[in-house]
Amino acid sequence: MRGEKDVVNKGGAARPKKLYLIDPGEKGTRHSIADWGFYPDHGRLSTAAVHQVASKRVQRYRQETQVEVLVEYSKTFLPKMPDNHFDWICLDSTHSYEGIRAELLVLRTKVKSGAIVAGDGWQDDPAHPHASTAKAGSEALERREYDPLVTLPALK
Repeated sequence: MRGEKDVVNKGGAARPKKLYLIDPGEKGTRHSIADWGFYPDHGRLSTAAVHQVASKRVQRYRQETQVEVLVEYSKTFLPKMPDNHFDWICLDSTHSYEGIRAELLVLRTKVKSGAIVAGDGWQDDPAHPHASTAKAGSEALERREYDPLVTLPALK
């Protein structure tokens, strides 16, 4: 939830009425971001710092978009939302099979017809630490809970 991806106003294309950024932050089991290289300062970036940076970055959009930055788990946030509420969801959460599967099950009723559900960390290599993301997503597609648009290889 660092706010690196400009999801609010990339070239003026997306202007949501409301944007939710949800991350467990300090509620989570880890108090620093994993070492993914440069992005999280090689594992030295704290979740509190990430929250602060994300909150500051989205301030520039508050005039055109209502933004809520929440320190919460998606598994507790999503069920509280009304059905047929979301036009677009980007999951970048637990990267665990159980977590992604649970989110996708809840989202079936929370997204509008024709909504886009996107995700991060899709890895087809079963040896990769995030392979469970692809497994949960593939199973949801096989059950025809979602219609595939595209899967893109993860950047290494």
